[in-house]
Amino acid sequence: MQFFNYVMRKVWLHQTRIGLSLYDVTGQGYLRECDLENYILELIPTLPQLEGLERSFYSFYVCTAVRKFFFFLDPMRKGKIKIQDILACSFLDDLLELRDEDLSKEQQDSNWFSAPSALRVYGQYLNLDSDHNGMLSKDELLR
Repeated sequence: MQFFNYVMRKVWLHQTRIGLSLYDVTGQGYLRECDLENYILELIPTLPQLEGLERSFYSFYVCTAVRKFFFFLDPMRKGKIKIQDILACSFLDDLLELRDEDLSKEQQDSNWFSAPSALRVYGQYLNLDSDHNGMLSKDELLR
């Protein structure tokens, strides 16, 4: 069984690498922010756990998901992430876990990319944005 799991993981990694490489417009093994945005935007309709999201919420969802990847995987703020690094971290696993139609409520709540988590982040953002200008000032963040 371990060998089977190993082979399945290798196949998944290769398939996912190919899928991500389709968005690597420079062909250098990196995804820029706009590349990752396009990948996630096109991925949303294939994730049953996100079926309840309204299309008007997609842009916020994509923005927050991409920011998580870039915050942790682009610490030098170069504006690009190695595809290898995306595959090596668990973020993509968490995102693709949303393909599971039978994901329990507990799993959804603990998955940062789930609809409930995204809506929770959005609610917190709206609560902080006291002047409703769409941007968070230092004063608003200090609250």
